[in-house]
Amino acid sequence: MTVEERRYSPRRRDAAAAGLRDLLAAAPGLPAQALALVTLLYLGATDGGYYALDWYPAGLVVLALIGLWAAVVPPRLDTGRLALGAGVLLAVFALWALLSITWADQPGAAWDGGNRALLYAALFALFALWPAPPGVSRWLIVLVGIGIAAIGLVELVRWSSAADPESFLIAKRLAEPVGYQNGNVALWVTGAFACVWIASTRMLPAPVRALALGAVPMLASLAWLGQSRGSLLVLPLALVVFLAITPGRLRMLAVIAPSALALAVAVGPALDVIDAPSVEALPALLDDATRAILVPSALLAVIGLVAALGDRRWTPSPVVARRMTTAAAALVAIVALGAAAVAVTQADAIRSELSTRWDQFKSNEDSGEGSARLSSGGTNRYDFWTVAWDSFGREPIRGVGMDNFQEDYALYGDSIEQPRFPHSFELAVLSEAGLAGGLLMLAAIGLAVAAAFRARPRLARVGAAGPGMVALGVFAYLLVHASVDWLYELPALGGMAFAMLGLAAGAGGGPPGEAARRGPRAWGGAVRIVVPIAAVMAVLSFALPWLAEREIDRSLQSWRSAPEQAYRNLDRAADLNPLSARPQLFAGAIANELDESRRARDAYLEVVEREPRNGYAWLQLAVLASARGEAALARRYAARAARLAPRDPATRKLRERIASGAKITPEQANRVVLKYARGGTD
Repeated sequence: MTVEERRYSPRRRDAAAAGLRDLLAAAPGLPAQALALVTLLYLGATDGGYYALDWYPAGLVVLALIGLWAAVVPPRLDTGRLALGAGVLLAVFALWALLSITWADQPGAAWDGGNRALLYAALFALFALWPAPPGVSRWLIVLVGIGIAAIGLVELVRWSSAADPESFLIAKRLAEPVGYQNGNVALWVTGAFACVWIASTRMLPAPVRALALGAVPMLASLAWLGQSRGSLLVLPLALVVFLAITPGRLRMLAVIAPSALALAVAVGPALDVIDAPSVEALPALLDDATRAILVPSALLAVIGLVAALGDRRWTPSPVVARRMTTAAAALVAIVALGAAAVAVTQADAIRSELSTRWDQFKSNEDSGEGSARLSSGGTNRYDFWTVAWDSFGREPIRGVGMDNFQEDYALYGDSIEQPRFPHSFELAVLSEAGLAGGLLMLAAIGLAVAAAFRARPRLARVGAAGPGMVALGVFAYLLVHASVDWLYELPALGGMAFAMLGLAAGAGGGPPGEAARRGPRAWGGAVRIVVPIAAVMAVLSFALPWLAEREIDRSLQSWRSAPEQAYRNLDRAADLNPLSARPQLFAGAIANELDESRRARDAYLEVVEREPRNGYAWLQLAVLASARGEAALARRYAARAARLAPRDPATRKLRERIASGAKITPEQANRVVLKYARGGTD
């Protein structure tokens, strides 16, 4: 190091330190917010956070962050009242969801559902109570968009190099890393929305914009491989909302157009993968699709880098900017008029097609596998929604309890599916939390959206409205898609939705220093006391079921080599989570495998004592009674199981055998259950 370098190096370090201090002064919540988003991205790459062993630890991280920040880093006192009110209402909704434990038929499931609502309220508060200025919000959006793109790239490379690429598919549709095709599509589309804006804004470095531009067609191609009918239905509406509320529409259209061309290159090869004639043909077809996805995306990234560098050097004059805006509006109007003209001239054909699709939708007939499924409206969702609406009708005020849809559907549904959730955010809230919960959630979302729009004019005057509106647009997409699918119950997606809503609502806070002119600061001190206490209580609520799940997992890993230890693990799980019947269900299953019929019977009796509507436990009790030769008791138990799940084919078949006087062993019963679980028929 030269003398001159030694002379100026401390100054550089001081300047960097001062810059960091200024950044944290302007955005004191930034470290916690960035860590929370990284946690959600991790869940996105880990089965969407579906499993309790994944999302409970992530939730504990978020609770620790908000508790620590509320206690150590004072929340911004200029957070708007609307955003604060939304946060309070979300917290009250979570408490109501937890209260549903007291009347739910499955209190353990209600505890999980209430804890998930607590997690979403904490994520919203973390972004709304510590509002990030626009310059920081841009980088939080970058973290979401580029982070999801990185997950997509890694997943595509893993898939194309896997020895068993079929394991990434469910019903010939890409399901990894979320493990559920429609959730997978929602993850990629969320990233694509963020990347469209990242690539279009001049406020970010050219390399970041180039990466985002290349990511858009790649993410769109991955979404196409998921073949989600729900996304095809909601995506046009979500895109219109996104473009309508986000500044810089012409720039975003300039990103979407070449991205659509790059996507077009990948559509055909992707369909070949979906319609692969055999497992042996899949690797070669996947290699072709991977090249068709990555090569245009890489080329677009290079073009985007050149365009972004030029864009930073050229600023249009006010006259040119107005003309460009007018041209964009005219283009949108022409497209809208063209669509209207087609709709008028083809009204009869469109009406007939819509009627056919509606009949298919109500028929509860799924259309099978492959790309042909997109041309059909067949699904069981109409039946799911009907049962959820009827559940709301039976318990209109309080609902049936969070995450307590499955047993209602087993009893009242028309299909042989066994969905855990209603596949609709709105119907899930109404049926499980009742009108009280529905009004709380509606009011919370309404206040948060109002807070975001209230800030928009002020931010637009200084050209900084983009990040908040992008976050709101991402939330709008996830909300609309969750209306036709069970995305709310996937913490990676539900959590991202409420984090983005908090980011948008937090923009309603005034500039730093404005709070001093607003008067009382009492609520700020209350937040510093109440939020940490609430976080500690929530940690306890999260920790107990998580530790119980860990004990269950340990028992499943060790039951063959150390069955007594496995039973002790399950006993500890039952002590940690006395609301759940899962430990007893696994104890009964293990006892059946080890031919310990008395222990299995005792375990299943505990299950039905906790969950009287658990049809599976009643069926197992019937099988055990049959194996012991207690024919009358077996018939009574089997009849109870059949009343609780009248359309379940395994229950029906086993009841018929028991009624005929045949003795059924647990091993024989398991073979029947597995046969129908794998799609077998009579």
